[in-house]
Amino acid sequence: MRPRADEIVRSVAWTFDRHIVPDLTDPFAKSLALSLGYLLRNVEQRLREEGPALWADNREIRETLGSVRALIKTTPGAAEREPFAALVAEIDAVLARQFRGPDDYPTLESITDEATALRWPLAHAIGALRGDPAPFEPADYERVRGEIRAYLKRQLERESRHVMVRSVAGLDSLSGRV
Repeated sequence: MRPRADEIVRSVAWTFDRHIVPDLTDPFAKSLALSLGYLLRNVEQRLREEGPALWADNREIRETLGSVRALIKTTPGAAEREPFAALVAEIDAVLARQFRGPDDYPTLESITDEATALRWPLAHAIGALRGDPAPFEPADYERVRGEIRAYLKRQLERESRHVMVRSVAGLDSLSGRV
């Protein structure tokens, strides 16, 4: 379908920047216009990039949760004690959950719901592992904690692209003129 949503937002931002913003004289209105222009560009970028970023994030968090599960299950006695028994059950449940039918298109909504559901067991895993590292072999424990840290780093890098201020066409950052 053309134009795509990101193309529409880009066109609205272009029109706003070139035909409305230049006529503004009030400093407060100019400030608001700069914020609105930034938000429009941010929405355009997110329309293009958010789905693929979440898709990659969900794939990686599933692998990370699998490593946490394997650490607990392969450590004698760990899967039978709390909080690890509940954590394995939570991981198993979320990894088995179907967030869309096998023939359904992965909508941004379904991918976001999946990401939200997958993050809770990871948060619980971080707390459980940090709170009780004793049952695990130090090398195995550190390997899984390293996987978690690496995943979180990649996740933050992906998300940071959507919150960083990119160049704003026509903005003179020293004077605030557009």
